[in-house]
Amino acid sequence: MKKILSALLAAGLIVSCFGGCNSDRYASLPDEYVAGTDYPTSFVPRYNKFPIAPGEGGYYFTMGDFLFFMDGESKEIAPVCSKPDCRHENESDASLAWQCNAYTGTFSFKFLQLYEENLYCLSAANQNEEGKLQISESSSLLKVSPDGTTHEILCPMPLNLEFIAIHRGYLYYAYMANETTCTLARKKMDALDEEAEIVFTLSDAYWGYFFPNGWHIYFFASSSDDSLSTAYDYDLRTQNIEKLFDKQIIEGIVDGKLLCRDQSFNIGTESETAFTLYDTKTRESTPLCSVSVEPEYSWPEYATDGKLIYQFLSPRGYPESEEYNRDDGRRVMMVYDMTGKRLMSTDLQNLPAPISLAPGDEKYGFFWYEKVYEEGAPLCLDLLKKGEEFKTETIFRRSYAGLRPDLLG
Repeated sequence: MKKILSALLAAGLIVSCFGGCNSDRYASLPDEYVAGTDYPTSFVPRYNKFPIAPGEGGYYFTMGDFLFFMDGESKEIAPVCSKPDCRHENESDASLAWQCNAYTGTFSFKFLQLYEENLYCLSAANQNEEGKLQISESSSLLKVSPDGTTHEILCPMPLNLEFIAIHRGYLYYAYMANETTCTLARKKMDALDEEAEIVFTLSDAYWGYFFPNGWHIYFFASSSDDSLSTAYDYDLRTQNIEKLFDKQIIEGIVDGKLLCRDQSFNIGTESETAFTLYDTKTRESTPLCSVSVEPEYSWPEYATDGKLIYQFLSPRGYPESEEYNRDDGRRVMMVYDMTGKRLMSTDLQNLPAPISLAPGDEKYGFFWYEKVYEEGAPLCLDLLKKGEEFKTETIFRRSYAGLRPDLLG
């Protein structure tokens, strides 16, 4: 614990080498991922249930309303708070729990990013006139120092968020303006109090996933009846948005190319998934590999860290109702290399949906899930250790109520 606290305090003393939003400095960046100024797409979890951000010597993540840090070597976890005698998430008094430096009051839509030496997340918490904790139905962008000692509310965010990223001097975010209208907007990080610039709107549709990479943001959106998925290239230098292709779903970035699969597989009845790589410079697509779907499973979900492909499978017929019968079958995860060779298969037991995976880096991937069938509905974090032998290990488990002091009354 002392090691982690020392690391956090040291991080808080680092003098940022970035400074303000210098357009000349950003203009010199290459058209590829740059740590510190770019959004790390391989740490984007599916369903946005679990936000995690790589940091100096480890990883930051939020669980419930609290911010934690995991040492990358020892795997030791501690709240991002160095206040003496603070009980952090173990505090049962709501009037004291939210005063912990690790408390962020995270919003239903989860976001966390380390950008230019500061952490950014969404918060629904503020103080009322009596100085007590007040939870809002909307969220604001919150800036937190790496040691947790300073918190600064920056700007309000719209409801119905689907995506948010800080990338090369701008805050980008996508939301549903109404049930069928998609909107993509941006603000300068050094002018967050100014009105947002609307860069793209789409009617009769809903958002898919977004993948910032260098001077581009690649994303796709699907028609409201799921009949058509369309991918786009948002050029951040020219501000042009170009349609790339239809009926393909983007799953991630591999060596600067888009990892795609056919949209038709969404129906959940095929026996394999074919992947292609789309070269954004030549606008050409080439076959990559195919992975099988075991006959007893359906509705596969995919993710990639740029080196491996992760496949989640649910029992065929799941879910047929809102209440999942744990005896209906187990969920599994397969890991493949880019040739389609299966490297591992792990039984996910009867974990509830959704299981949120952040593919991570070459060392670790991260699972988030809530054990809704157990007393206290604990929030859990499993570590996927990569290397010659893939292993999973539960490294975090806390009661849901203990991580949400706003529910204490």
